[in-house]
Amino acid sequence: MPEQTTNSPILKELGSLKWTVVILFGMIVIMAYATYVESQESHEAALAKGFHSLPMDFLIAALAVNLIACTLSRAPYRPHQYPWLVTHLGIILTMVGAIVSHRTAVDGQIILRKGTPATAATLLIDSPQPIVMPLDFRLELDRFEAKFYPGTGKASDYVSYVRFYDETKGIADTLTIRVNHPLVHRGWNISQSSFFPGDSTATILSANKDPGTPVSYAGFLTVFLGLCGLFFLKPWLKKKFPPPPKAKVVNAQSEPILSKETV
Repeated sequence: MPEQTTNSPILKELGSLKWTVVILFGMIVIMAYATYVESQESHEAALAKGFHSLPMDFLIAALAVNLIACTLSRAPYRPHQYPWLVTHLGIILTMVGAIVSHRTAVDGQIILRKGTPATAATLLIDSPQPIVMPLDFRLELDRFEAKFYPGTGKASDYVSYVRFYDETKGIADTLTIRVNHPLVHRGWNISQSSFFPGDSTATILSANKDPGTPVSYAGFLTVFLGLCGLFFLKPWLKKKFPPPPKAKVVNAQSEPILSKETV
């Protein structure tokens, strides 16, 4: 880690290791509580009360501020430190993406029946009344097919044949939605979730929308590039742009100064 070169006491305090330890300890406490909630209640409850809760997002934001302050406190930077800066930028982007996902991601379900178009998804949240969110496009089911492993009742594949309409963009198409082959449009990810056994006129689709995913992916890629730079580019940058030699600190006690009388 580069030595600190900025004298700002605020940056040094915000970027200090003691705050890093405090923040990480707080995250561990919340994750331990969420794990307990998951064992007692449900996975969704663990997300709401722990992993995706406001206190967790606050700590993620605090850790991002801690990392930014730590990075700025080491300015000005030399060329061989650029990969280190890129890695820090990637970590910050990943944390921002996590917060955006926690606050804005939508997890819903569509029960699509033949003859009944779907223009909204029902959100999968704890609420006394169903909450729906518009899709900005329309889906119509032509038919549903399920294939099973021979001699078992376990499905090997199930496919929904749908008609897709987006009047705003002038799109009309016939598509297939199957396991691991979702429909991606306008930020929505529509994938095959389940089905009604023996019923080819209805299907169950999951509808997910997560604006934080592109930010997180950008963070992952930036971290990867930064780490590659640390391993492969930093040695070359150090040779190409060597840091100035450090000034020697002379210890006055090691070499006593002789007086004229002694000489």
